[in-house]
Amino acid sequence: NLRGRTLDAADLDIDDTSSLQVIDRLVESDDERDVRLGLDILTIAQHPELLTRLQRLVVDDRVLVRTDALERLVYLAPHMAADAARDGLTDGSSKVRAACLRVLGSIPQASASIISHLDDPATEVKVAVAFAVSRNGDAEDRMAVSREVTRLARSPSADDRSIAGSMMAADAPESGMDRGPLAALLADRDPSVVTTALDAVRPPDDDRLLERLFVCVEDRHTVAAAVDALVRFGEPALPIIDARLSTAGSDRVIDESLVRAAREIGGPRAIEVLRRHVDHPDRELGLAVMRALAVIGRTESRRSPAPADRSTPTNPTDELIALHGDLEHATRALRVLDAFAATPDTALQNAAMRYELQLAQSRLLAALSVRHGTTDMRRVVYQVAQRDARSRALALEWLDLALTGSDRAVVTLLEPGLSDRERLNALTRWFPLPPATPRDILVELVRDEHDEWRRPWIRACALHTAVGMSADDFAAVIAATPERTAAPDEADIVAETRAGLLARDVDRRRQEAMTTGPVCPA
Repeated sequence: NLRGRTLDAADLDIDDTSSLQVIDRLVESDDERDVRLGLDILTIAQHPELLTRLQRLVVDDRVLVRTDALERLVYLAPHMAADAARDGLTDGSSKVRAACLRVLGSIPQASASIISHLDDPATEVKVAVAFAVSRNGDAEDRMAVSREVTRLARSPSADDRSIAGSMMAADAPESGMDRGPLAALLADRDPSVVTTALDAVRPPDDDRLLERLFVCVEDRHTVAAAVDALVRFGEPALPIIDARLSTAGSDRVIDESLVRAAREIGGPRAIEVLRRHVDHPDRELGLAVMRALAVIGRTESRRSPAPADRSTPTNPTDELIALHGDLEHATRALRVLDAFAATPDTALQNAAMRYELQLAQSRLLAALSVRHGTTDMRRVVYQVAQRDARSRALALEWLDLALTGSDRAVVTLLEPGLSDRERLNALTRWFPLPPATPRDILVELVRDEHDEWRRPWIRACALHTAVGMSADDFAAVIAATPERTAAPDEADIVAETRAGLLARDVDRRRQEAMTTGPVCPA
């Protein structure tokens, strides 16, 4: 039961000999995981026999068992831990030597010539020396470590430069050791070196490097470590995140990483920043923003005292996020699907519209999660997906009562079993669209004058659909398609599709002319 975690170690009372014998079977096991579990139980119980077991395990032949016992012994008997650590400084395992140095570094006045191990060839030992000296070394020792870090940071070997970054990451906050080499490591040509350097960046020692982190965010090899570093800086990073999210034409993967950083920083200021980007031109990024707001809102509401009146909102992000735009967008997508339901060869366009419809639904659910909390919305989505009609009806009724005005149209999109035509008819009561022929709809798609669709792929799909229409309709759609847009990289797919279809149409007309040419007189 202990191995399977069906027993909570915090609830155990080890107050008799038989119970202790059970724990000792774990501590004396050949399985290192059992040993750790046994020590965890004794530690949680603060059992007086823990010290005796640790004294025996600090000389164990197994590296992980020995280092774990050393780290635990520091908190119970620092002097015993220091003696055991000094004995282990000559051990054949570099992991044991590193663990011993860390122990000595964490115990005041226990340094036993720590700096003499700076020349150890093992990476983990060098890092452990930096850890120990920055916490328990004199000015001369710290200067020696700083010189070694500088030497490694200037090495032509990427491995050496990575070691320099790791040593700086082990440096104690505000230790006074030289942080100068970190800037060069962050600008290194090798992503592995940059990643190691990012792990070392921290406020307030490295406040000057905050702007540099955003350069690292733009590299997909280092973005994860850069985001973690931004989170460590906390609120001071939010204005720069806000400015980057406001930059047009940026990479969505990078922007989503910035949204994640803001979400993990959390708090009222992060909410304020993220709310400004709910209506980001990239709807998928806006979806990530809304989901982040829902998470932060849930965290903040837990910190706030519950109101006396349960009808009073507790979520600090509960200012209404407008649903109108996504509902209208879903209506337009449904109109396209309905208008071409009987038209052959529209698979590409249908797939594009289905994606837009699904994206609108996801954004609406995320917006409702911000308003009403993720727990309630997950429950609603779960109940709507059930086969039981009563469960679905209750969930839809809850939505109908929770929403007001045109927002109630969300129910139409979530209710299962409705056809595209039925959804469209219901939505157009709230969001009427002007009458339009299939040609008008295709022209609207390829022009996108009001930036409704925002995807060159949708324009290309509309052009493919126009091929199956009459010659006049095809010509009208081709004529309405801009040959170039403001973003050349996005225009490529549209321009290439337009040129290819025009060339194919010319060939088709030439073939038709050859087949239906003038008939020779008898």
